[in-house]
Amino acid sequence: MLQHMKTNTPIMMGVTSTVSSSCFSAPSSLASNGHGPHRHQEDYHHVVVQHRLIGSIHGNKPPLAESLDELQTDALGSIDLGQADLLVEGAVAPHHHGDAVWEAPLRDLGGRAKDRRRQVIDLKTGLTPAGLSSLTVSVSTMAGFRQEDVELYYEMGEELGSGQFAIVRKCKEKRTGVEYAAKFIKKRRLSSSRRGVSREEIEREVNILREIQHSNIITLHDIFENKTDVILILELVSGGELFDFLAEKESLTEEEATQFLKQILDGVHYLHSKRIAHFDLKPENIMLLDKNVPNPRIKLIDFGIAHQIKAGNEFKNIFGTPEFVAPEIVNYEPLGLEADMWSIGVITYILLSGASPFLGETKQETLTNISAVNYDFDEEYFSNTSELAKDFIRRLLVKDPKKRMTIDDSLEHPWIKVIKRRNVRQEDRDHKTERRRLKTTRLKEYTIKSHSSMPPNNTYVNFERFSQVLEEIAAAEEGLKELERNQHSCQEDVAALLSIYEEKEGWYKEENQSISADLSHIRQELQRSQTQRRKCQEDARLTMQSANNLKRKFGRLENRYDALAEQMASEVRWVEELLRSMSAEKDALGSGSVP
Repeated sequence: MLQHMKTNTPIMMGVTSTVSSSCFSAPSSLASNGHGPHRHQEDYHHVVVQHRLIGSIHGNKPPLAESLDELQTDALGSIDLGQADLLVEGAVAPHHHGDAVWEAPLRDLGGRAKDRRRQVIDLKTGLTPAGLSSLTVSVSTMAGFRQEDVELYYEMGEELGSGQFAIVRKCKEKRTGVEYAAKFIKKRRLSSSRRGVSREEIEREVNILREIQHSNIITLHDIFENKTDVILILELVSGGELFDFLAEKESLTEEEATQFLKQILDGVHYLHSKRIAHFDLKPENIMLLDKNVPNPRIKLIDFGIAHQIKAGNEFKNIFGTPEFVAPEIVNYEPLGLEADMWSIGVITYILLSGASPFLGETKQETLTNISAVNYDFDEEYFSNTSELAKDFIRRLLVKDPKKRMTIDDSLEHPWIKVIKRRNVRQEDRDHKTERRRLKTTRLKEYTIKSHSSMPPNNTYVNFERFSQVLEEIAAAEEGLKELERNQHSCQEDVAALLSIYEEKEGWYKEENQSISADLSHIRQELQRSQTQRRKCQEDARLTMQSANNLKRKFGRLENRYDALAEQMASEVRWVEELLRSMSAEKDALGSGSVP
């Protein structure tokens, strides 16, 4: 069970679900925590999230707990998950009573730290004296990709192919010697830049690859990240494209074609069961794991634009390869799993005829043909094709997605379900097989034309897929292609710079207008203040002048008052003297003497 789950999803921030405690039989090497045997040594306690093993509980100090039954809230401290078998998603318990913190480096089964940063995990426990009833685990920071040098663990080899923002190289894991494909995805450094892939797009592809595990789909083994790239360590798919493999044959029967198509349908059925739409099914993304075996296995690759379709969420986009996109993509209508079924119809048409049903002289003509569902079964290409095969294609190339065959319908279609009829006489079977044998000449022509006219696959390009003719053409045109690539790169850089300049220019213009308005307002306030100041100064001058006038008037009045007071004093003195003189005369008269 542990080995099967080795590549499951590591802890991710914000993912929540119910957790329960459970017991599993432990490997003998893990029967003790290093501080003596557990009370129940034959049992090893793990935490289970949605039936997925996420970790083993070990105490980092004796005796923290010898079993889950003894684990109490007050006993929780820093619990070391360094010996955990595997860590996946966080969880939320239905109830809790206590809080604590777990700190642990994330590790895989091999014991290597997936992230050397210490991850802080909040733990809430619903504990009773009888033991642990539930756990709540949440990670405070996203576990992210491995922030280590990929070449410490993998020896890089030859380049297998490249796309606009990705390079694929063969690599070998140093520890096991197993060969893989390392896909280096160039990260977009600025949101305004058009160069590189955004973090959101990379994480969407990675999350989908982590979610899937099927024999007909490429497998994600490991993920690394550095300053410029995210590196996906993928299963090595070395058998080349299916169409190239079939084109090497002189001819093939419908039965042989349906055997490969059945594998494609099985892979898509698995994706659709998880509500995942590939959205870029085309010959370049249908590879063989190994072509040098009797029954080569199909591998679906390149999940760069795959999306998980969620019920109730309308999703629209214009993407994919024009030759294979469904009408709802061309018309910018809501998208779902049905778009993949249209692509399977186009692939089947090409597989049986070597001709593309909607391909026009220009991209616009191709899209117009798709929107109008403008195709037919030309007798030149389908003279040896059975009616069942044509019926299979017809039911897929339907404009209305709701009326299009689903993946379940296609697997139940008689052409797929009944590969070979039995109890037929040998001569009849030989005659029928010869009549149904399809020439691969046109398929050869199609693969050569498609390889020479289409850009490299964004996810995985097998370096052996080109024929000698294409190599000679590529060598002759290498100079022109290099110039075109450089011109395209320069145009992207110029466009990005112009975008940044226009954005900055708009920002500066807006800021300038705002500052100008503020300055104008300040200028008006200053002028108003200066006018007020001048008015105050004038009022002060007038007040001072008035005060001076009053002071002068008061001075003159004061002088007049002093003179008047002096005159009055002199008059009073004269009156007093007169009164004294009259009083003396009166006294004299009263004594009878006359002077």
